[in-house]
Amino acid sequence: MHKLLQDLRYALRTLVKKPGFALIAILTLALGIGGSTAIFTVVDAALLKGLPYKAPERLYHIWESTPQKEFAQREFSYPDYQDYLQNQVFDGIVAYTGGGGIMSGLGEPERVSAPAASANFFSVLGVEPHLGRTFQTGEDKPGAPRVVVLTYGMWQRRFGGDPAIVGQSLTINGDIHTVVGVLPASFQFALRNADLWRTYQPTDAQLTRRFMHGTNLIGRLKPGVSESQALSD
Repeated sequence: MHKLLQDLRYALRTLVKKPGFALIAILTLALGIGGSTAIFTVVDAALLKGLPYKAPERLYHIWESTPQKEFAQREFSYPDYQDYLQNQVFDGIVAYTGGGGIMSGLGEPERVSAPAASANFFSVLGVEPHLGRTFQTGEDKPGAPRVVVLTYGMWQRRFGGDPAIVGQSLTINGDIHTVVGVLPASFQFALRNADLWRTYQPTDAQLTRRFMHGTNLIGRLKPGVSESQALSD
């Protein structure tokens, strides 16, 4: 114990004499601890506790590869997504993309992370809402009424867990959205940070232009279908 106290006193004297070194050391430790914590959060959710989805072992993220580039993988265009819906191996394929902006209404405006997903996103993942409902068929079509589901954290932080939030209107980037539900506290989607989820309503350009990539796909394999069969299909 005496030697430990000596070491601590020496370390403190060194830090006081060299504040620049101390600052670098503290920042390095902070970045290292922060990075390790972030990695553990994903590993804990995905590997230790298991993904909070129905039969997660049958869920596959789908990528497009370019034959001319051995490791080139990228997202799809919206027309590609429509093509992939015609398959024999998946019970369902969902699409999602990033997004965010300024949310206003029911409080002070704030910047939010608001990815968008196809209407079948939560049903294919097997996620039941904590409150209200998730998206319904047709709500991801251009011109459909805009709806959102809140993450549990956003519901608690911004709206104090008020169940009356369902049916209320929020404005995101100037567009009015109706809150239809709240996701369970267990829901985690490591591929996209989110405060809330919007329906993925493609623009006219996205509907027709195959060079506009950025649509991510996840498929749920049918029972008895192997990964190799899916790749072949």
